[in-house]
Amino acid sequence: CVSTTVDPFWDISLDVAQEVLRSPSSSSGSPQQITLEDCLHRYIMPEHLGSNAKTKCARCETYEESTKQLTLKTLPMVACFHLKRFEHSHKDRKKMDTKIKYPQFIDMTPFTASFRERSSGAPESRTSIVTDLLTTNRNKYELFAVVNHLGTMESGHYTCYIRHQRNQWFQCDDQKVTKVPTERVLSSQGYLLFYHKCHADYY
Repeated sequence: CVSTTVDPFWDISLDVAQEVLRSPSSSSGSPQQITLEDCLHRYIMPEHLGSNAKTKCARCETYEESTKQLTLKTLPMVACFHLKRFEHSHKDRKKMDTKIKYPQFIDMTPFTASFRERSSGAPESRTSIVTDLLTTNRNKYELFAVVNHLGTMESGHYTCYIRHQRNQWFQCDDQKVTKVPTERVLSSQGYLLFYHKCHADYY
């Protein structure tokens, strides 16, 4: 039995713990480097809920072990990715400085519900292939802002990189605003990543 629940979201919170993300399937090809795409693939991986979280099937009315999987049904104009760098537990709390490589452009198609449905279905026709190409173009995003956290859990400071024009970036650090190259932005640690669609959808 399969059930679907649709929930709105403000941002996408992604695990950055190396022990969680590091795997042979890492798109980076290196155990030392983790990409934003790796985090997103981890986000949509099926999760087995186990015997302690059995759910009742509405159709057969029996309790069964279940699997949960997240996908994106509708993509927003602006996508905000929250890298979960702060970890709290009953023992301690810490900040994770895991290096996450994030791109200037990203295609969100592989993380959508429609892509998952097509991937598990029958071979595509020529018409559906053309439709997929158009969809891919609509699902491309470009980075336009990055929020960074400097320091520790106990004492820290937030700064922001913001793109003003096509390739002109500025760093905002309290009242100080300075021009910076794109390379400096992409090499920063990243806490919040803001992307906007390259092609606007009008409804």
